[in-house]
Amino acid sequence: MAQAIVTPKDLRDFANILQQNIEDFTQVETSMNQKLYGYDWRDEVAETFKADFEAIKSPLNTLKDKMTEFIPHLEEKANTLDEEYLVTESSSSIEALKKGIGLGSVGVGAMGGSAMQPLRDAIANSQGANIMFAPGINSKVVSPYTKQILSEIGKDMGTTEVKITSTKRNLDQQINAMYNYINRPNSDARKKYKLKGQEIIKAHDQAVEEGKSKEEIKSAMKDKAIKNGFVSTHMSPQYDDLNAVDIGFESNKWGNAEKKKFEEAVNNANRKLPKNMQISILKESDCFHLDMPQPKYKNLYVRDLADLKVNTVNRNEI
Repeated sequence: MAQAIVTPKDLRDFANILQQNIEDFTQVETSMNQKLYGYDWRDEVAETFKADFEAIKSPLNTLKDKMTEFIPHLEEKANTLDEEYLVTESSSSIEALKKGIGLGSVGVGAMGGSAMQPLRDAIANSQGANIMFAPGINSKVVSPYTKQILSEIGKDMGTTEVKITSTKRNLDQQINAMYNYINRPNSDARKKYKLKGQEIIKAHDQAVEEGKSKEEIKSAMKDKAIKNGFVSTHMSPQYDDLNAVDIGFESNKWGNAEKKKFEEAVNNANRKLPKNMQISILKESDCFHLDMPQPKYKNLYVRDLADLKVNTVNRNEI
């Protein structure tokens, strides 16, 4: 039998795709049910379509069940491959690992004891929480390092899954997010944003006072953002050096107890990380916003090293 040549990341990406498809199918089915059965059609063609829809739903639900069963298998296979894959990957990047550990020109065979601890940490933490992504967001921009750290945080807080609900955004996506945040009931947006964000909010408020439409308000916000530069780490041109992710409360089905555990787990992770690698966490009304500095070598899980190199981004004025 032919063998599949895959990495743990390939398997987890496939699991994420399956999960997104399951959620998409469910959303379509829910929407169709609401519209199709929400009215008294009194129409023969509509009744025929209902029957066809019901006939199609059955195999689709079977497929959803099969995908749901297959996802844990992919995660298990990924975890099994982690140790072998990390060792192989570290061999191709061994100079980076030795430099980070401070071994200079010491050979691979001499890398025993504490020198191999970062690699052992990576292997141990491969058993952490599954990292999932909400449908429609850009998962490719999130580094393996970020996912590994979040996996460890999830494991520490006692959950089996952490779902990322927002990653890198373009300007239009950021303006939409800010508009929705500002206009959410009991919004705390005016307390959370700093200098540049406050200027965008002022542009929003001025446009509202002038009686402009929703699209005109967004246009005014966008014009201000273009003038001032990026207003969120979600749209930073240095996103590869500072991953910004949101962890939504509703998507993760977290109540106050889970929120507290997550904050504690982030604080625990920060105690293990060098100061310039520590995670910035901001609790918003519907999510945690995390800014996660990236190591120079993002393909390796290297923590507890004081000399990790990171290109810092000034977050004080965002």
